[in-house]
Amino acid sequence: MEDINQELLKVLAAREQRWEMRRKLVKEKRRCLITVTLCIPIVYRTDDEFCTLFQYFCRTFLSSLILNGHHAYFEDYICGEDGPAFFISIETEAKSIKRICVKVEENVTGARMLDIDVMDIDGTPVGREDIAIAPRRCFICDNSAMVCVSKRRHSPDEISTCVEQLKEKMAVSSHSLTILSSIVKE
Repeated sequence: MEDINQELLKVLAAREQRWEMRRKLVKEKRRCLITVTLCIPIVYRTDDEFCTLFQYFCRTFLSSLILNGHHAYFEDYICGEDGPAFFISIETEAKSIKRICVKVEENVTGARMLDIDVMDIDGTPVGREDIAIAPRRCFICDNSAMVCVSKRRHSPDEISTCVEQLKEKMAVSSHSLTILSSIVKE
């Protein structure tokens, strides 16, 4: 039990580090900030194969933003006990970029594994409710993700199977890049 508590403390410390990094970047850059993380069980977030796919997706996302006229800048990448985080500052208005990020999460193959957060230039998080979009859906059953997680509606095996399927789709889908580019263009 003590080992589990120590691991949990490490994950919480990593989340705190990421939050402080976000606040620091917004303050220094005076631009909106996009933070991309993985929203899958911790065992996958720290897996090398997932981290490689994650980095590839994030670089592609950043390139798509730039190629479609957004003034977006790579700021940092960290990988801690809570998994990887990729930071992009952008000169696009926060609610507009949040709409694009939600479309990416919902429409690009494999991107359902991602959590793409946005902060405005004052450091205030911009959520789906701020842009009148329904909460994130569960990638297994399509109900509210928050409800499924809090009520533990899915078994570890069910989650594992779904995550592995998403990873495979993400790894082989070149079509995702076309969809990503068209979403970012909006």
